Order: sequence, then structure tokens, then C-alpha cells
Amino acid sequence: MDLNRRIEIGPRGGGASRALALGLLAAAVALVVLGVVLPLKALDHRLNEEIAHYQRMLGTNQALAQRKAELTRAAGASDPRAMAELLMADTSDSAAAAALHERARELIAAVRGNLISIQALPAAETGGAQSGQRRVGLRVQFAADLPGFQRIVHAFEAGRPAVLVTNLYLRARTARATGVANPLDVQMDLIAFRRDGQS
Repeated sequence: MDLNRRIEIGPRGGGASRALALGLLAAAVALVVLGVVLPLKALDHRLNEEIAHYQRMLGTNQALAQRKAELTRAAGASDPRAMAELLMADTSDSAAAAALHERARELIAAVRGNLISIQALPAAETGGAQSGQRRVGLRVQFAADLPGFQRIVHAFEAGRPAVLVTNLYLRARTARATGVANPLDVQMDLIAFRRDGQS
């Protein structure tokens, strides 16, 4: 009787051990899924978003390079009417820089961006003293979302007078720091040209 009782108790204890082992194994698998697999999926999703973002930036930069080539060809053609449209009408470096400053400020405000700073770059003659043109420029820093940034660049590049966007630098802000309103920090140089009257 005692022997039968021991035989009956033995398998019951083994079943409890197996259930405990299976429970521990399930908990370990759940920890691996929560601690490794899900973060890796989130990282993969974020990397895919960043790749798509930089592909859009590459397309924008290619469009800028094409626009710069068009402006160079127009300048080389020496068509007085075409050149008049491309050049700023201001008669001094300071007036041209002020007009460019105001244009930048208005475009950034129009896309609800945050203007951080605008710094004047040194003005200079272009193509030597015989060219009759001077270059004026600004270095602009602001925060905006991607569509707003693209609208600003397009407005400068496609507008009249022509403004070249160069030395472009983009950095994504963290959502924790700024929310989702203006996730990009942007720095770029704006270069415009005017007829050399007086400086």
C-alpha cells in the first residue's frame, strides 16, 4: 500500500517540475522577445525612415545642383534681360544683404519654422573687376519640418532674383527635446548677386 502510494506520488511531482520548467522557458522566451526582438524591429523601422529621409535629401541636393548649372549657363549667355531678372536691384552690399535677410525671415515664418540666427557673409566681386557684379551672402540657421525646409529651398532657388543655397547642413532633432513640430535643424548659406554700383 505504501509502495503504491509512492508510485502514484512520483509522477505527480515530475509533472509539476515539467510545468515549472515550461513556465520558466516561456518566461525566458517572453523576456527575449520583449528585450531583443521588439527593440530590433523598432530600430529597423527607424533606420528605414532615416534612409527614406536621406534619399529625399539627395533628391533635393540633385535638384539644387541642376538649378545652379542653369544659373551658370544663363550668366554665361550674357543676355541683359535674363541677367536683370537674376540679379538683385539693390545698389549696395548692405541693402542687398538686408533684402536677402528679410526674404529669409519671411520664408521661414511662412512655413512656421523657428529662426535661430542669420549672419552676414563677406561681400565680394565675382569674376574680377570687369564682371560688374558682386556677391552677397548670409548664413542662416533655423528649425523646420521636412516639407517646410523643401518649400524654403525651392522658393529661393526658383524665385527671382536668384538665390543659390550652398553649404547645406541638416540634423534631425530628437522628439523628446522638441516634439514633432520642427524636427530638423538646418544651416545653409544663401548667395545672391547684384550689379556693382557702390558697396
